[in-house]
Amino acid sequence: MSTFIFEPITSQAPVPASKPVPAAAPIVMTVEQRRAHLQEQMRARIDLLPQRDQLQESDLAQWIGFVSSTMPEQALWHITRAGGVGGSEIGGLVRNFMGHRADFMFSAHDWALDKLFRRFPTPQTADMRRGIENEAAHRNRFYADYVCDREGKAFERLAKAKGSLSWMRYSPDDVVVFRERVTIPMQGGAIEIEPGQIFLIDYKAPSSVVAEDAVSFQYMCQLNMGAILAQEQGIALSGTMLSQFDWANWRLKNDFIRVDPVLADLIKEAGNHYWQCVLNGEVPPYVLSQVKELDDEQIAQTQPIARKIAQLNALATAAKNESDTLRAVLVDKLGLADQRLAGQKVAFPNTLSISATVGIDADQVRADLADKPELLDKCVVTQANGKQKVSYDVDSMLKTLEQLQIDTAKFVIPQLDTQKTYQTLVECGKDPEAYVTESLRFTVNRKVSEAAKSWVAKHFAQPEPVVEGNSDQHSQSEAPEQAPGGRVMTPS
Repeated sequence: MSTFIFEPITSQAPVPASKPVPAAAPIVMTVEQRRAHLQEQMRARIDLLPQRDQLQESDLAQWIGFVSSTMPEQALWHITRAGGVGGSEIGGLVRNFMGHRADFMFSAHDWALDKLFRRFPTPQTADMRRGIENEAAHRNRFYADYVCDREGKAFERLAKAKGSLSWMRYSPDDVVVFRERVTIPMQGGAIEIEPGQIFLIDYKAPSSVVAEDAVSFQYMCQLNMGAILAQEQGIALSGTMLSQFDWANWRLKNDFIRVDPVLADLIKEAGNHYWQCVLNGEVPPYVLSQVKELDDEQIAQTQPIARKIAQLNALATAAKNESDTLRAVLVDKLGLADQRLAGQKVAFPNTLSISATVGIDADQVRADLADKPELLDKCVVTQANGKQKVSYDVDSMLKTLEQLQIDTAKFVIPQLDTQKTYQTLVECGKDPEAYVTESLRFTVNRKVSEAAKSWVAKHFAQPEPVVEGNSDQHSQSEAPEQAPGGRVMTPS
């Protein structure tokens, strides 16, 4: 039986309703006030950086002003990033440390300028934004395809990890644990993963993915640095993996990255070296491309390949020349040298077709219609936006400027000497390799060219035309006509 006792309801005077307390009006800050507040936060965070003593006030004032105005949402993130070496940076530093130029236009020189606030951050690119915004969808696709999910505790531990090396920074994309035995196809062969194995995953969303491409060395360094921190946190990784989203084929390209102790030592050595540069306020020089030392043994080993290239190039040239010769013969026999096709097509069954494009002598038309601008106006190309497509007569413009006594020197585009330009870029602290390209030129030996020419002539040459009638009917003063390709043809 319940012992609950109902209390009697006593009549009480009605309690007057209290007046609602008005909510505090939100603090409204102007754009200038918000920027000033952000700049205070930026300076406070910069003061905590280990390289603070090496930062110049003039550099900081420009950097803070620019970043707070152009990329305020990322300002504090950039400062935090300046406090160490990130996973996406370590691979480029390792390559430079080994004396090689890095991929993706990275250099230890520019990296140090960033850490010392002597260079403005690069704005977020479309590739970077795509990777960030697609990461969740990429991760879910990976989970669904390979029966795995995030290992929460390991992920949190790694995300907050402070390694034994103060400069080492790593923001993991994912740490996953596989729930079933799965086979993941990869370039070079599939790998078998057992239930319970833990992998560090990095998700990428490049603009294009080539299935046959090997993994960039810098990505290998990035994941191996993550493995270093994971090991220090007691996380037992079975391996690491790079997963790229192949948009064109709507699939994932996955690559297993082995945890390499030798590479781990190199990562630590390179990181220590370059971070010490930052702490000392030093900017390392650009790493220039190495000059190839010619090796006679290497040349001898590749001689067969070079011979095939020479033969193929010589055949291509000889075939092109003979084709031009036969083309002239065919055009003459069809009577197309002085008559137009006017949109028709000459079709040789299962062999060849001939069509024509129409061109206009624009200079002559402009000259002849110069005094009739209303007619010339009808001939001008009109673009999709309704505007006429025009170009400018530079010589006439230059002549007009000179007549108006306007100095034309400021319009001059100087022609640059390659060697002088390279040396000047080095002297002024620029990376010359970012401006200079080198194109290889293959020159075929003359004997190979002659042999190819003879072979093509033997198999594809047009027989000499037979002259009908008595050759005496032709004037003895007539010189034989030189046809394209060097063949002598007797005029008919």
